[in-house]
Amino acid sequence: MTEVNPFKKRSILAYRKKKGLCQLCGAFLADEDHICHENYVKTDMREETIPESEIVQVPESEDLEKIKEDARISTIKSYRDRKDLCINCGKEKHDGECEESYEKSDMRDDEEKEVDPRTVITPKLKDRSLFDQLRTEEVNKIFLQNSDDPFFQLKKTYDIRTARPFILIDLTPLKTGQKIEASYIQYMVSRYKTHIIFAIGDLAEIYTFRDAEKLRKTLSFCPIRNIADQNIVDHLCQCTRFFGFPTRYLTYCMLHGIKCTAFLPEALDVESLPCDMVVLGPGKNVSLDTVKRNVVSWRL
Repeated sequence: MTEVNPFKKRSILAYRKKKGLCQLCGAFLADEDHICHENYVKTDMREETIPESEIVQVPESEDLEKIKEDARISTIKSYRDRKDLCINCGKEKHDGECEESYEKSDMRDDEEKEVDPRTVITPKLKDRSLFDQLRTEEVNKIFLQNSDDPFFQLKKTYDIRTARPFILIDLTPLKTGQKIEASYIQYMVSRYKTHIIFAIGDLAEIYTFRDAEKLRKTLSFCPIRNIADQNIVDHLCQCTRFFGFPTRYLTYCMLHGIKCTAFLPEALDVESLPCDMVVLGPGKNVSLDTVKRNVVSWRL
């Protein structure tokens, strides 16, 4: 007799209820007379023979409590990772051993929290109806038909061959001087070790000599030297996600359904854009502080 995962069981029960099947065995309709052999091998057990070894035993209450506790600890660890804290003790990251504690996610003292709050804001997902999607597609179609910029009509022509998937960040600053700081890029590199960070923009013009040199020497970070429109489109079409201020590159992503995150000044209307949005506020840069306060600014 094997035990069943309660989460799997919940999913199977929901399916059987939807299909009008017996909740216990899944082999007959709920209103049919039959003898049950309780099992959760799969959702629909009609015309199936159940081996004795596959008839499961529901976990005891003690096992359920352990599962709940494991899930709570897993959630705390994930939250600490997003706050860039030690996942074991909940304090500042450190070298060496520490005492594990999962009383709460952030175990720093009050003074440290006040200086560096690291509030993780989980954005609410937009509930986009089918009508909204169709309307967006129609608006995009009309825009493409009437646009005089041939850039938006370009399609992918070349496969970008890289050892790992890549993120694309447009470093071009806003006219107001707001920019993506080097600390943000360093965080993205450390956060997504399984990705390459490609960047659009002249490092020497955007950053100090020291920051530019540090970025050039950073592994997994690579500025794109060929900024011809077609090469940029090839990168956009194959990136995991695009990050940047409002530019024609961001517009291309929204028109062609490419995942993107827009960094927006507070004054812009953000309601109608089909992308993830981070409102910075007047004069604010995209920095490590943006990472601490907003999940959208770094999630893929």
